[in-house]
Amino acid sequence: MDPLRFSALLRTQRFGRPVEVFERLESTNLTAAERARAGAPEGSAVIALEQSGGRGRRGRSWISPPGAGLYVSFVLRPTIPPAQASLLTIAAGVALASAAAELCPGAGLRTKWPNDLLAEGGPEHRKKLGGILMELSARPGQIEHAIVGIGLNLGIAPLPPEVLRRATSLEAHGAQRPSVELAFAHLAEALERWMDALQDGPGPVGRLLAAYAERAAGLGEQVELGLEDGAISGVLRGFDAQGGLRIEVGGQERVFFAGDLWLPGMPR
Repeated sequence: MDPLRFSALLRTQRFGRPVEVFERLESTNLTAAERARAGAPEGSAVIALEQSGGRGRRGRSWISPPGAGLYVSFVLRPTIPPAQASLLTIAAGVALASAAAELCPGAGLRTKWPNDLLAEGGPEHRKKLGGILMELSARPGQIEHAIVGIGLNLGIAPLPPEVLRRATSLEAHGAQRPSVELAFAHLAEALERWMDALQDGPGPVGRLLAAYAERAAGLGEQVELGLEDGAISGVLRGFDAQGGLRIEVGGQERVFFAGDLWLPGMPR
């Protein structure tokens, strides 16, 4: 597919330029990381119309059938310190939610910490619509580059039953199936805007965290967080200044930077 068809819809100045489009890749993150190591500028994008080895967090697979979704990775060159790296995923989450809302207004879109986009509605009322995989290359005191891989389910596709229990698409929530080009254009613009905000100082970072909390699913609800040594239950209270998850456990608030979050209404 011609990359010019993707570039023609862009209104941003940096993100999405240049863009490479492949009919099929193992993983857009792997290819984007190669481009980053070769010196690709911030905002460079790699799109695959199908992935044979799409990945999520903790080595999970991301099923990427042809024509059903946007599968894209962007090269980032953030100036924030490594200690704030978790905010990159927060910014990407706000961008993904913003772009999806443009494509499908009223779908009940919510972010789920740390890296998922949910659509709410129906008996099992929280299903996965999109996801983010952030991978860093860093040295002491400096992030050399980051790769943000994003998958967004655009259309209904034949998927294994265990996936259909947990996943949904924009088309399934009433939107006319968006083109991959249009979804990419909305996402590139939103991602540039929120990544710039992240690096503009405390004020914009505060607005970023407020935007994330505004769209966050599960605030004030009893949730479960799976950790390496077990699971804890508590009330989801929000997010700290570094993007950590605040959960009230036994009357005491704790902050977590890793774990698998389960919310009521999510299929197990």
